[in-house]
Amino acid sequence: MCEACAVVAEERRKQRHRDYKAKRTDTDNQKFYNSKPWRVTRARIKDRDNGLCQLCWSENKVKPMNTVHHIIPLEENDRLALVRSNLISLCEKCHQKVHKLYDVRTEKFNIQKKLRSLIG
Repeated sequence: MCEACAVVAEERRKQRHRDYKAKRTDTDNQKFYNSKPWRVTRARIKDRDNGLCQLCWSENKVKPMNTVHHIIPLEENDRLALVRSNLISLCEKCHQKVHKLYDVRTEKFNIQKKLRSLIG
């Protein structure tokens, strides 16, 4: 992708994210994600994972992370919100793939087990 196309693609991605955030109704989660404890924890997880997507890394691919994912979702157990062993760095593509797998109960269990194994 040329530099000009990359800039356009990035701007579109940012706009989609802004639109997504504007339509969200889970304001409690949004407050959490904007909190200082979350920002500090997210930075620590990013450092722990060397700024790389851990699923890609497990497949010998080097791709920067852009999301810190809750292995057990906040909606299921908010007490794990800042627990390092429940958090993993993922790229957007892997994050989307993980959430699609979460829709299938048996796949959710398997992917959660795999994610836990990647963070030691």
